Amino acid sequence: FNWYYGVGGGLGSVDFPNIPGIDDEGGLFIFAAGDIGVEYKFGIPLLLSLDFRPEVGLLGYDGFSDNFDFDIGLGVRYTF
Repeated sequence: FNWYYGVGGGLGSVDFPNIPGIDDEGGLFIFAAGDIGVEYKFGIPLLLSLDFRPEVGLLGYDGFSDNFDFDIGLGVRYTF
């Protein structure tokens, strides 16, 4: 098993359809994120990884949620 960690961030854009009575049209957003995970390489050319990514919003459009949030990811890779 190999453990890894890091920090980073992101910049994104979202555009919602025009819905009567809702003023949120979307826009740009910026967030900070961390990453911690573990990976395992098998004896064959296959690597599996599991990531945990905490995120917090920094700036965003009117309806942007800047609460603490997290994502979880599973990776399957073919290695040479």
